[in-house]
Amino acid sequence: MTENTKKNSPRIDPKIEAIKEIIFGENIKEYEDEFKKITELIKDHKEELEKKLEAFREEATTLINDSNKDFSVRLEEISKNTEQRLKELDNAKVSRQSLGKLFQHMADNIQD
Repeated sequence: MTENTKKNSPRIDPKIEAIKEIIFGENIKEYEDEFKKITELIKDHKEELEKKLEAFREEATTLINDSNKDFSVRLEEISKNTEQRLKELDNAKVSRQSLGKLFQHMADNIQD
């Protein structure tokens, strides 16, 4: 029996323990030792996996934040670029109108 089991269970008669020892002998101790090793191995792997998971979460969070910042910067650049091109188109329209008026004025002058 493990120490925890001994602590949590009612006291077992030493004579019964002696009989168990005679019947099962060293095998029960080997099983208990193997069980302890497996339990420790599971605990170690669990801790290692938890550390790796936390590192992955931090890395993923960093990548997501960086991607969001990059996306925001690119979106802002696209927005500014679009606004600039719209202004250029507006200016181009005005220039066409001015040019049209100029041609009209020239045509009127030629007719006179």
